[in-house]
Amino acid sequence: MINLLPKTLSPLALKTYRILLSKSGKTAKALSRPLRISTNAVYRPIKELLELGLITKSATYPIIYQALPVAQAKNLYTNIFEHDFTHFFGLKEKKSNPQISFIFTRDQMMKETANETKNAKRSISMIMSGHEIPAESLLISKQAIERGVNIRLLAQNSDKKSIIRYENMMKIGIQIKYLPIVHSRIFIVDEKIVFVGSYDPSDYKKAVGVRFHYPPFAKMLLQLFDRHWFAAKEI
Repeated sequence: MINLLPKTLSPLALKTYRILLSKSGKTAKALSRPLRISTNAVYRPIKELLELGLITKSATYPIIYQALPVAQAKNLYTNIFEHDFTHFFGLKEKKSNPQISFIFTRDQMMKETANETKNAKRSISMIMSGHEIPAESLLISKQAIERGVNIRLLAQNSDKKSIIRYENMMKIGIQIKYLPIVHSRIFIVDEKIVFVGSYDPSDYKKAVGVRFHYPPFAKMLLQLFDRHWFAAKEI
């Protein structure tokens, strides 16, 4: 059977990805040594990998490159291949109608995401302000984690009070990283349900948004979330 990866990526890009898998978190200069090329030449394979989404880069300087974990990279590459194959041969994709509802207040969003947390079976990935977390929401999250649900939070605030709050949340098993303000709230459940809402740092209690029950959109946003996750800072 033909291996399609070498036809998609150059040998140098494949080697770069293998290096980052073995020891992720390298600068272009650090990659140049095992690749035995100049630092400037490293950016060509890096560009290939970034375009496919197989690696991420930090928002800080010097830029640090990290490889997506194998399972997520396989899922991403499979989705790309399926999409390209379907369109190349003019095949019809299986479509499901999205279920959409609107969110008008932060309290409504908190209530609805809490209900989804109660029903979650595998994973919850969210980008939130990180200001105040009701005790009831923490309890619901703790119960979800005890059921085996993996919960990740990208928080948009890093003041002292928030850090103390995050430390308490991490004690119950919530994974947390810091992401600079992106002016939005995102909540993804089991790769099928998504909440997308506004976030105003000057008045975090304001929020309007939309709830989607549409797996294709959820998977797309989860890929975006994963890229932010690997580039985000540890708390």
